Amino acid sequence: MRHARALVMLAAAGVLAARAEHPCMFADSAWDRARRSRKQDALASPSYESMDAPCFAWFLKRVRNNAGGQSGDPLLHHLDRYLSVKGPPDLALMHQVMTAVPEQESPGLAGALVERWAMHHGRPREVLDAMEEEGAYRRMDSVYGIIDMTGALDVYDLLKWGRVRGILQDYAGAARVFCTASRDEPRIVSMARAQLVQQVLDADTDARGRALDEYRACCLASGVVDTAGLLRWLAHTYARFELFENEIETIVEAAPDSRAAGAQLLLVARRRFSRGRFNEAIAAARPAHRFLGGHPSAKECAVLLYHAFARTGPPDSAIAWFDRADLSDARSVATVVALYQEAGLFSEADSLIRALPPSAARDTLAFRQRIFMNRLQEARDLVLKRTAMRHWARLKDDAVLWKTRTAVYGGDLAAAIGHIDSTSIRPSWEAAHEMLTHKYVTQVFRSAPDAFGTWGRLARVLYAGKPELMLDDTLGRHEPAAVRELFAVTLAEALIRKRFFSEAAAVLSRVPREEATPRVAYFLAESLLMQGEVDRAKSILENLVVEHPHDVFSSKARMYLQGLEADLRM
Repeated sequence: MRHARALVMLAAAGVLAARAEHPCMFADSAWDRARRSRKQDALASPSYESMDAPCFAWFLKRVRNNAGGQSGDPLLHHLDRYLSVKGPPDLALMHQVMTAVPEQESPGLAGALVERWAMHHGRPREVLDAMEEEGAYRRMDSVYGIIDMTGALDVYDLLKWGRVRGILQDYAGAARVFCTASRDEPRIVSMARAQLVQQVLDADTDARGRALDEYRACCLASGVVDTAGLLRWLAHTYARFELFENEIETIVEAAPDSRAAGAQLLLVARRRFSRGRFNEAIAAARPAHRFLGGHPSAKECAVLLYHAFARTGPPDSAIAWFDRADLSDARSVATVVALYQEAGLFSEADSLIRALPPSAARDTLAFRQRIFMNRLQEARDLVLKRTAMRHWARLKDDAVLWKTRTAVYGGDLAAAIGHIDSTSIRPSWEAAHEMLTHKYVTQVFRSAPDAFGTWGRLARVLYAGKPELMLDDTLGRHEPAAVRELFAVTLAEALIRKRFFSEAAAVLSRVPREEATPRVAYFLAESLLMQGEVDRAKSILENLVVEHPHDVFSSKARMYLQGLEADLRM
């Protein structure tokens, strides 16, 4: 199986030699025509000097067949005799021999050939490293393919090979390699998939689609992957690369029933709407509405379709959905308001907010509106005014939450501390985790109150779901190390969740080495791994385990290393 897969990979890379008519009696056509006595004489007294690589490979094939395939010793004897005449093996000979006599048909031959190649060229790992320094990626691809025929590649090697394929723009070939890594070591599936995504970033849309299709087919053919997890990842990745039809098809395929498919497609429609992709939102919302049937979520879907068609036309389509949408349903309208806000269409959001009846839900949308628009003083004033009204009387915890948020986003440390201290944070409170985070942050920033304004800007963009807006903001070296570490890790984690791995690595790399905590090291290694920088990431994880053996992030590092550990047999 592994040998067959290696042949497919090499063929795709253009490594296989053409099997045209060859002036060698051991070639198929000549061998079939030869008399039995001549075959016996040729096998008994081979003329190594006259054999090129393809002819010698055919010769070995005939020897194996003549011996009944029972032993690899005659083949090794002829191999050493041939090399004594022709000199050290090169990649072409290795490929020809391994193609003609697969490893499973003559165990040990491929390994012996690689061993003899290494005696003259060096250990494969060292040779590959030298080739990488030279930029000889096609030769690296050939070496990886040949070593793979021996079954000696581990997951660590496969990840590097996939990166080489990406550099060569053999994206489908890279997908097959990453599929093999995913199959061989389930613990690094997310890493292999992230690296595949990184490799196809520069590919055109068609090449991306073919690579993802290749990965999907390979994984499903293996029969050992988590199919549901694979399809979820594919749907997300199709969406990232704007392969929207593929995304919808994959979601429907992965869903256990039509209701689940409808719910997932509604989430997709919301996401597309929030990004201003109204036509694409319609493409997801239409089947979602059909699948949802009489479910209450169908109302929201209809409202979303009405507003999407109102933005794109034609008018009769918007009117048709107007009749099906219950625009008096405040919850559905509120969802569309939130989507308009995320899309930056604030005037549209404001007109819908004004149409809603007075309520805490309407006030919440108004608070969000000003936060998203970065009108923070207005947001604070509005929160203080509205939460003092009668309809907030039973929502004191929520009032404190909004007061705390606007104080934090506005960079007012003293006000934030005051609001936090004014309430009791109970485990049952839905916002307990957020409030505890605010409390911890305010405690850290007591030593650097002047830097709290920068933290507030970060907290606001995280609330808006746009951490990438803070890439150019940093805290000065004069600020306490704990403050700068908290800022860097919080921003990096948010970037990693959005799959901005190179940006996350850049943020964490700003932390001086002498100040890098285990948490910084771990997330830096993770962001590097997801980009395919396996060697650098592995070194960071190993240092983390050695220097901080009892830290919680050291335990996480060990789990990563178990999936990466090279059990090299090369």
